[in-house]
Amino acid sequence: MRFLLIMSLLVLLPSSSFFLPAYLSDLLLEGGYSRAQLDYAAKGELPAAWQLKLNQARYGSKAWLRLNEKLARTQGTAAVELARYYQGQGQKQQQQGGEGQEQRRLAIFWYRQGIRLSSKKARLGLAQLYFDNNQLLLAKETAGTNPDFTLLNADSAAEAHGLVKLAAQAAIALGDIDDIKRQLPLLELSTAGRALLADIHRFGVLTSQAKGNRQAAFYGMPDPHVINKPAAVSCTASIQLFATRIEHLHYLEQLIDGVESGPLAPFVCFAPVRYRALDSLACREREVTAANRRVKKRRAIKCREELWQYEAAGINSRFVGVLLPQGGANVHLGILYLDRSDNLDVFTHELSHLLGFIDEYPLPVHHNRCSAAQQSPFAHNLVVLAEFYQGERKQLRARILKQLPWAAQIREDTPILQAQANGWQLGTPDEYANRVGVFPAASCDRQTPQAFKPLSKRTQLAYYEEAFPDAYLKRLSAQPGAFLMPSFHYNIALALFHRGEIKQAKFWLNQAALWESSAVRKAKIIVGDF
Repeated sequence: MRFLLIMSLLVLLPSSSFFLPAYLSDLLLEGGYSRAQLDYAAKGELPAAWQLKLNQARYGSKAWLRLNEKLARTQGTAAVELARYYQGQGQKQQQQGGEGQEQRRLAIFWYRQGIRLSSKKARLGLAQLYFDNNQLLLAKETAGTNPDFTLLNADSAAEAHGLVKLAAQAAIALGDIDDIKRQLPLLELSTAGRALLADIHRFGVLTSQAKGNRQAAFYGMPDPHVINKPAAVSCTASIQLFATRIEHLHYLEQLIDGVESGPLAPFVCFAPVRYRALDSLACREREVTAANRRVKKRRAIKCREELWQYEAAGINSRFVGVLLPQGGANVHLGILYLDRSDNLDVFTHELSHLLGFIDEYPLPVHHNRCSAAQQSPFAHNLVVLAEFYQGERKQLRARILKQLPWAAQIREDTPILQAQANGWQLGTPDEYANRVGVFPAASCDRQTPQAFKPLSKRTQLAYYEEAFPDAYLKRLSAQPGAFLMPSFHYNIALALFHRGEIKQAKFWLNQAALWESSAVRKAKIIVGDF
């Protein structure tokens, strides 16, 4: 009888009747409901019904989204679910080459709705989203500071500790030493916070120059007595790596471990990684073609390199490298740039540039190396020479071999010239493709003259995932310092020269020359003719 009475009420009474919603809510919570009652309750705007139908909906379906949107009016957990969903969709779009901006906008919208409903999960999620997108001030502002842990239950305390850690990470990335110091007592209150605190001390974050100090630094020719003279090192290329975030410093250590067990290990040595504040680098991006031609164009990292003059006294390495949150990897003279998405293959590729190898994929149009035939060798793996010759074959061969850094690796019976109707064409025939010879390289494809390389096969200098060839390692072992990039002091000099600060530029050219053992290279460095 009770069931019949209730069913009649469902037909006769409007959903606004004062006792029916309460009864249906109790019924749904107890589990003794029919499908018709559930559908009726859902149409009657009962959150308990929405939650039950949500549990039956497929994740990400229209029904799932619609029900979460209804619940998110009053429930922070539903808002967080929607935010995480749209955030994930945006990341998928970016991985597929899209922008994901609309999905990111929706994620922010729902995180903010969760924050309005006092959800600490929403606050932590939004702060992390801003941090991951390098919006550091927004991340720090969203995370907030100094939560009152005594007013929190066990569940919300976990999020509160996460917010403290994220606020400290944002302050580290911003180089705000004073704000980092304010976070220290709160970091002591959680396991993750204490781990971050240990890293802050290990990487010398608190002993670095505070934000703004560099602007007050004496801007002129530094005192030569405070510049370190090159120390004796056991490798060809010593490098000091920096990062602006604690997690990126750990990633650099992983990359170093990979290099030290890889083919370039005998030639490269690393100083312990160090922290540097992002604002002190003044970085931007400029568009270039990616090394891997199957990847769309990326924007190469470039920073204000004259600012390294304030760090140089504390760096006793030939090269410096910086890992930044985003931007395309590249090498500019004595400075290497990476971003967090670059893996060990990319890192190895860029290190090879410091050692004197050049890309074997098409270089940018008007690249200086492709503008004219070389007067002397400039790289271990590439030459730029005329394609056609006339004259006696033996004499031509001898003349060309003098231009090839890898000449000693070419067997006497390996041809490097092929007969043509009116002379000779430079290049080793295909039947000798498994030997070291002279093979066309794609480096100067869009320009003349032509570029040539020692091997016919693809190498890591064209595609990151390819191996670093044994022939190149032998060549590097034979003359490890022949084509090294100049020290990072040369970058400082060049940047100052472009600013019109000639006296300071000359000072740094002389500092760069101290790293050269060859009199010829030293002379080129001093006059800025590298």
